Amino acid sequence: MSKQNPTVSVVMKTYNSEAYLEDAIKSVLNQTLSDFELILIDDGSKDNTVNIIKKFSDERLHFIDNGENIGIVASQNKAIACSSGKYIAVMDSDDISYPERLQKQVDFLEEHTEYIMCGTCRDNIEGDQFVPFEKLNELTSSTLKFSLHFGNFHFTHSSIMFRKSAYDDANIQYGPAELAEDYQAITKMAQNGKIYILPERLMAYRIHGNSISNKKKETLIACANRVKTDYIQSTDLERKHKEQFVEYYQSEHTNLEYSDFISLVVMVADNYSADIGKGGNAYDEMEFIIRDYYNKVKVCRFSQWFQLIKSVYGKSFLKVNKQNLILFLKCLLRFKNF
Repeated sequence: MSKQNPTVSVVMKTYNSEAYLEDAIKSVLNQTLSDFELILIDDGSKDNTVNIIKKFSDERLHFIDNGENIGIVASQNKAIACSSGKYIAVMDSDDISYPERLQKQVDFLEEHTEYIMCGTCRDNIEGDQFVPFEKLNELTSSTLKFSLHFGNFHFTHSSIMFRKSAYDDANIQYGPAELAEDYQAITKMAQNGKIYILPERLMAYRIHGNSISNKKKETLIACANRVKTDYIQSTDLERKHKEQFVEYYQSEHTNLEYSDFISLVVMVADNYSADIGKGGNAYDEMEFIIRDYYNKVKVCRFSQWFQLIKSVYGKSFLKVNKQNLILFLKCLLRFKNF
């Protein structure tokens, strides 16, 4: 058995994970921080997953065999409930943690006790290639909490570490969403403390066709919209403005004018004191948010395009790239979403 009350409990769910599991486990066992337990919970695998787990004899590894498939959410909650660490680190069975990941996250959370959670930046694993994902930016807790109202742009589930005492005190659990359950748990933690992402690539996320995000994309989007709907209720916005956001989230298309939409976004930013102005820490988030808005408007008009270009956010949309060219052509052709 491993040491009681280790600094970190690493929780990893497995289900038919034979393809990449061994590398994932080794990446945890090879951490520079050694004071951890690895809780591996198998959810009724039909392949060679259990045999791969049993090959490892490291005393820090605890194996839980569900015996049957109880689902992602139930397995995650069960693994966390069985943990005894001061901090919980999440790890998916097809990803890789770089050697210094746990140590650097523990160092941050030990020094910054007002933070409930921190993630890290990442590489993507595309075939045999490790490709940097996004540029390294240091984002404030206010920026991250604000951005979560429009999607999980930044947090990779396999990168997060959170303070178990705060998690338990706030009665946070994964679910009830069976998809986007990581996004849901992150928004719950965001309501109960500061959140952060270390501006270092300390893990690698595997891109492959069998991932849930690829297989169940439409259902995932619907679940994510329900998470946004729940999260907006935690703000101090007036009821009518919350209802406008709920309609925006839940509808495939929107009739909101650009100026009205930006007014709503400003209200959310102000709720967290997130700086979305030019040069502000949350300024870059607006490119994602505005592009999503234009993908939902029923009719793309040139009058909207000129409003955007003349606004403080217009410069981002004058860049020559495929996405901005498509947006420009939609407005030029008065493209209609049906």
